[in-house]
Amino acid sequence: MKKSELPFVSVVIPVRNEEKHIRESLMSIINQNYPKDRYEIVIADGMSEDKTIDIIKEIRNKYKRPKIKIYENKKITTAAGFNLCVKKSCSEYIIRFMGHAIAKKNLLKETIKKLIKEPESTIMVSCVNRVANKKGLGRLFGLAMGSFLGGLSSCYRTKKIYIYDYSGGFGAIRKRLLKKIGLIDEKIKCGDDAYFNLKSKMKNYNILISPNTEVKIFKRNSVRKFIKQIFEFGEARMKLIKKFPKSFKILYLLPPIFSLYVSSMPLAFIYKLNWYLWPFFLYMILDLISSIEVSEEVTDIVPVMFFTFLLHISYGAGMIYGFFKKPEF
Repeated sequence: MKKSELPFVSVVIPVRNEEKHIRESLMSIINQNYPKDRYEIVIADGMSEDKTIDIIKEIRNKYKRPKIKIYENKKITTAAGFNLCVKKSCSEYIIRFMGHAIAKKNLLKETIKKLIKEPESTIMVSCVNRVANKKGLGRLFGLAMGSFLGGLSSCYRTKKIYIYDYSGGFGAIRKRLLKKIGLIDEKIKCGDDAYFNLKSKMKNYNILISPNTEVKIFKRNSVRKFIKQIFEFGEARMKLIKKFPKSFKILYLLPPIFSLYVSSMPLAFIYKLNWYLWPFFLYMILDLISSIEVSEEVTDIVPVMFFTFLLHISYGAGMIYGFFKKPEF
């Protein structure tokens, strides 16, 4: 496809307190192999309390192309920031991105060219997700979340083929179809990508995941923050189920049941119910196999097993909490 045939594109980035990674994130978009005069970067800052905006402005002053536009997101949430970016964008095609991720150099060209060739029923071409952390707890968290037992979407495991799957997070979106399904509910504090994917599915629009490009995401480097994030994911999933009952799957029962089961295990020791522990032993075997598969070093196996277990407990607890909490949207 010739340069003149490539459509103008808007990269939308809602951010808040991203000073640790925003420079690397933004530069990965500026350094795309897409013509610099054929895309813009639209940023909505959720009232950052660190140096995020200073860094963005510094980069904007240094690079005249692509144009960088900055808006104040007074509602703070990612959902509100995304919606604001979409409203301020000047193109038919949206590239969804974030302030703590690194895009492969061909993200824009690969997803846009593929989306143009797709039928109108395809709302988005997304990409493979990887972990950006090269060391520390964040790397281990990412390995656990990307394992088959970790329970995350197939966008973390796609390798060689294009697949249709409602797990896309970053990539090219048809703006007119986005308007048809509606923007993200701004009451959502977490899980806005899951909301978008679900609404796309309900309207019978497809999401294609490309194996030929990727986004690397920086994971949290704190156990407390990891637990909090996964808990909020579980809570958000339950809220979506309550709002859209038809989205319920039997599989969603496993995390809360597992959390309740683990919390009741002390009774097995008190009353010597050895048979009650057999499911947990089976789980540990599966956890071991799953962790061996994704571990990069032998020393990764045990911590990845533990963080996979922690992921399931936190997600299940979040779902239970979400079940009893009054819906916010």
